[in-house]
Amino acid sequence: MKEKGITLVALVVTIVVTIILAGITIGYIMGDSSVIKVAQNSVEETDNAIKQEQDDLQNLVNLLHGEQEPIPEDILADPTRDGNGDLSGDGIPDYLQYKVSYNISSGQSNFRETVVTKILNGIPSENGVAMLEEAHIPSIAPSAGYEIGKWEPSDPKVGAIVSGNITYSMTCSNKPIVVPPLP
Repeated sequence: MKEKGITLVALVVTIVVTIILAGITIGYIMGDSSVIKVAQNSVEETDNAIKQEQDDLQNLVNLLHGEQEPIPEDILADPTRDGNGDLSGDGIPDYLQYKVSYNISSGQSNFRETVVTKILNGIPSENGVAMLEEAHIPSIAPSAGYEIGKWEPSDPKVGAIVSGNITYSMTCSNKPIVVPPLP
């Protein structure tokens, strides 16, 4: 007659498999890139975003109630006006700004980089539009024997909309040598 039940071997195999699965699960839950740490990081990022949003909203309320002056155009155009440690150093959150760079070959410019800010109703805004202004466009001086070349990818003009970081490049071309005719 056969007895019903589990053998010692089956019991040991079941325990070993259970221990392996428990180890994998604990590692997934408690490790460096664990579900718990990812969730904690997400909570911190969300809290920081909420605080930033509340600060931005309070600044907007203050501006609307006349308790805060609008940011002057010279500060918007000049990324070095203050030293609060953000990328452009102007106190405006970096996500509201785009970097505009200028590469000039065979010539010089009065600056190589500037920042344009997304503006809506005169204040920096995520829903605003970033446009080049006169202060964002450098003056070019070709080297001796050269003349102003052509901008690539296009001419940086006042009113041009900037939708991301961009680099304008210009290669000043050789000035043609004019030989006077012989008498």
